[in-house]
Amino acid sequence: MANMLANQVGAEAIVWDVGEIGAASNHLQAWEYLAGTGAEWGVVLEDDVIPCRDFYRNLAKAIEVSPLPILSLYLGRGRPPQWQQSVSRAITQDVSFITAPVLLSAQGYAMRTELLADHKRVGLFATRIRRPIDEAISYWATKKRKREGDKFAYCRFSLVDHWDGPTLIEDHGDGRGRNGLTDLMAGDCDPSGSALPEIRKAWLMAGPSTDWSRGCTRL
Repeated sequence: MANMLANQVGAEAIVWDVGEIGAASNHLQAWEYLAGTGAEWGVVLEDDVIPCRDFYRNLAKAIEVSPLPILSLYLGRGRPPQWQQSVSRAITQDVSFITAPVLLSAQGYAMRTELLADHKRVGLFATRIRRPIDEAISYWATKKRKREGDKFAYCRFSLVDHWDGPTLIEDHGDGRGRNGLTDLMAGDCDPSGSALPEIRKAWLMAGPSTDWSRGCTRL
């Protein structure tokens, strides 16, 4: 899967894990590599993502006008369940970006390389809080940027989708397993839906005609 994705997006590097170092260390090795490239932005993609159509054009345009220096390329249904109702409201707004105080998923994100250079500190946070990498990044961003306000931007139209297969994580910290039920999973964003099967897919997907000039709203 990693090789297929690398070929699709023309990745410069693949960070491999044979079950020994874990997802957080994989992400931070990618940060270390990207911080040394001299580029203005770096992009990290997990191996179970599916790029949108016209991925490079959308990526370039989204980065150019991103309201914040950390831009999530994926805004998905299912996880985290406690944010889904807020997302279902924000996603209906005619905007290009949605901002939030936390990183809801680490499926795919772009970040300015001066922030990626902080990979060692994020590694310390990941070890200290013993939580998944998205939560470690959120914790780091909160400590690094002490001012109030949002620290993460999301593409309202996701640039990557999630291959909705079995997960390696049984305990997501909210007491629900992968095959559990979620409070808000209906495709029509109906908040009255309950006890629906969990789905891990993007709410909306970007395409060749996606407009990135429509500003942003908040979760």
